[in-house]
Amino acid sequence: MPPLLCLSPLILDQSFPRDKNELSLVSGVLGTIQDLVEQDKIHFILTYNLRQLVQQFNWAQDQNKTLFDIYRLLNQWFLQPNERLLEINVSKINDYNLHPIPRNCIGEGNSILWSNEMGKLLVLHDKCCTHDTFFIGVACEGAFSGKDKGVYDNPKNQRVFPLVGYGDIRTLDDAFQWDIPSNIHNKNVSFDNFCKNYRVIGGISINKPRGSHYKVNFKGSRPWELDRNDDPIPDAYLRELSDITKFPILVLKTALIYGRLPKKTQLKLKMFK
Repeated sequence: MPPLLCLSPLILDQSFPRDKNELSLVSGVLGTIQDLVEQDKIHFILTYNLRQLVQQFNWAQDQNKTLFDIYRLLNQWFLQPNERLLEINVSKINDYNLHPIPRNCIGEGNSILWSNEMGKLLVLHDKCCTHDTFFIGVACEGAFSGKDKGVYDNPKNQRVFPLVGYGDIRTLDDAFQWDIPSNIHNKNVSFDNFCKNYRVIGGISINKPRGSHYKVNFKGSRPWELDRNDDPIPDAYLRELSDITKFPILVLKTALIYGRLPKKTQLKLKMFK
C-alpha cells in the first residue's frame, strides 16, 4: 500500500458555500490528486466523523459544473466502497491534542472538527512509527496548485502531519509493514545484483549501449538509467527507482539483493472497532 492522504479543511469541507475562486481552486486540486489515485501512488484515510462532513455537502449555491465535479470526486473517494479508502474509528482516543489548522482555514466551516479528528489520528499514527517519519500526509491546496505550500497555525510547535503537494508524496513512508531483514539498511545493491534480479521489481528488459549507461525498461513507466561505473548503486539512484516501481527503498534493496520481494505483513495503523 502506498502512503495515506488526508485532505485539508479547504479541500474536504464543502459543507458550506464557498466563493467561485475557492471552488475553482479545489476543483483543480482534486483533479491533480486524481492523477495520483490513478497511478496508485496514494490511498486515502478518513475518520468516521470526517466522512459525515463529506456527507454534509452544501448545495445552497449556484449548481455549476465545478460544484458537481467536486462532489463527484469526493463522493467517489469517500462515500463509495473502494480499495483505496481506509476508514478508521478514532472515537476511543481520549488523550490527544487538537491538531493545528492550516492558517488559511482558521475559523471557517468545520475546521475544529477536522482539528479534533486529526489530533486523534496523529496519536494513533505515532503509536506505530518513529518521530522522524510519516506515512500519512495532509494534501495542501497551495502545494497541489503550484503555489507556495501552506503553513499551520502552530505557535506551540506541536508535532503535525506534513502538508504535502504532488512532488512530496514520495517523502512519505509506505502504510504497510514489510518483512525485511533487520540489517538491510547497511547493505548495498551491486550492479550484478541488479542485473540478476531486476525482473523481480517489475523490470522488463535492459538496453545495453556501447558506453557505460544502461536503460532499464518498466511497463507503463519511463526507463531508468543505470551506470556500470556506479557500483554499488547509490541510494539516491534507488530513490529514483522507488518513484518508478512504487516500492520503498528498503523493499527494493531486499528484492534486488535476495531475488525476491519481501512480504507485506500488516497495516501499520492499529485500528479500533
